[in-house]
Amino acid sequence: MKNNQSKAESGQWPWRILVVLFCVVVWGGLFAFGDYFRQFTAKTSFSRRLASDTVQHDTSSTITRRFVLGGTGGAVLGILLVIRDLRTRKCDDDNA
Repeated sequence: MKNNQSKAESGQWPWRILVVLFCVVVWGGLFAFGDYFRQFTAKTSFSRRLASDTVQHDTSSTITRRFVLGGTGGAVLGILLVIRDLRTRKCDDDNA
């Protein structure tokens, strides 16, 4: 029983890593390119102008910095989701 359980558990790690990477890419992209999206989707002219000014003064280093900050937040979120999944599985295994 333990051997089958450990094999199933080891098969879950690629999915957990993908969850973290997905959160990193999505949050990093949202942080890096959020002003580009807001420039066209903002409801008020003030928000559009503010986003447009930010986009005009963007450099590759500021985009990279925002991607890293967003990716860090995404990594934390992904890791918390994985920890929650591990705890839930452990509780389910203890109750079974």
